[in-house]
Amino acid sequence: MTRLRDRLPRRLRSALGTAGRRGFSALAGPFQPSVPAGRILALCHCHHADLVPELAACLLALPRGAAVHVSSSDPDVFAAWEPFRGRSRAAIAFYAVENRGRDLLPFFTLAGRLAIAPDAAVLKIHGKRSAYSDQGEWWRRDTLRGLLPGPFAAARALSRFDADPRLALLGAPGSFIANPAYWGGNRPEVGRLMGGVAGLAIADTDLAFIAGTMFWMRGGFLSALLPHVDASLFEPEPIARDGTHAHALERVIGMAALAWGWHIGETDAAAPLTREAARHRTVPYI
Repeated sequence: MTRLRDRLPRRLRSALGTAGRRGFSALAGPFQPSVPAGRILALCHCHHADLVPELAACLLALPRGAAVHVSSSDPDVFAAWEPFRGRSRAAIAFYAVENRGRDLLPFFTLAGRLAIAPDAAVLKIHGKRSAYSDQGEWWRRDTLRGLLPGPFAAARALSRFDADPRLALLGAPGSFIANPAYWGGNRPEVGRLMGGVAGLAIADTDLAFIAGTMFWMRGGFLSALLPHVDASLFEPEPIARDGTHAHALERVIGMAALAWGWHIGETDAAAPLTREAARHRTVPYI
């Protein structure tokens, strides 16, 4: 039986869903338990000031004790964040970074400056537009909703990491990709990087990554990755749609996790995922 909601235009469904989530967050958010300092961190790179309200709406769901670290190369982004500081239960700090390496170099640069505990749940999100796709806006919004669907989502993510000590990454529903069709032009650079990261030669079937580069990450895994990130390898902006160091590193994050014996999961799946389970998945937004 078709639900009335499913008969509505997608934009209207999205608006109604957003309003409902914000209302629930406003009502239920104050009742969620606080978390110890350092257990939940959000690292948010924002390049477009007009996307700040969308990102802030998600991060306002974080509990007391969490911390939000916003990076940007544009001072207007920080000015746009100011009104949300007083509404946030989590502390918000700003970091000026170079416009280089898309969202990945700012993420790793900022992570290297912070004291991140091994058992921390680190949320990586960004305000990036995939202008090459007319579905890019939906991709970003659906991913944000998948990672932070409500005021208790952060606590659930933290519980997942606590329950599985080998869980490294937790993506939004449907974001874990192992389909060789998504190598793009990145296989040679991924192969070079994986040789240094894990001492492995790669096969076509080794591809495994979280598409969109937004996810929850365990602090211990992040700390293990940091020594393998070389800022000098990121090309100056603007960069190509595919085949750059950032695109290769996006894939290496997931592949390194599995090569090192970590697990990868998604927020709506109780058990870790395997390459075989995601082999034929496609990304509907690109």
